[in-house]
Parts: sequence; structure tokens; C-alpha cells
Amino acid sequence: MITAYPDVVEETITSDCEFIVIGCDGIWDCKTNQEAVDFVSKRLKLNPSAKLSKIIEDLLDEIIAPDLYTGKAISSKN
Repeated sequence: MITAYPDVVEETITSDCEFIVIGCDGIWDCKTNQEAVDFVSKRLKLNPSAKLSKIIEDLLDEIIAPDLYTGKAISSKN
């Protein structure tokens, strides 16, 4: 169903919050909140100077739908 009314959740941001992940419904169709946070957190811990754009690119590459003919992920790298 398509709606003009987004799901909105209010959260209190405290000093122990490391980051916020904001994404479209396509991400949340594939990952839970915790899975998305774990994905980003793991990569930031491995490389604190990692570009966030690269981490998000990796996340999207992981959840992108495969090509129906080849079974491989469709991305600009192919």
C-alpha cells in the first residue's frame, strides 16, 4: 500500500547514542532496526575513519535484489 503518511517514531537522543540510521522502507523491508545498526556499528569499529557513504553503499549492495536472469546483485559495479 502506498501512503502519504510516513511512520514516525519519536526517540530521546542521549549521550550514549553513537549514530542514527535513517532509511527508506526498502531498507526496513530487508533489515530490522538492530540489523542495520549492527551492520554500521561493526564497520565503524573495524575502521573508525571509514566513509559513511561507503558503509551505506555496502549495506545497500547486501540487500539489493538479484538480477532475475543471472542471480547476481544489480549494481553499478557489475
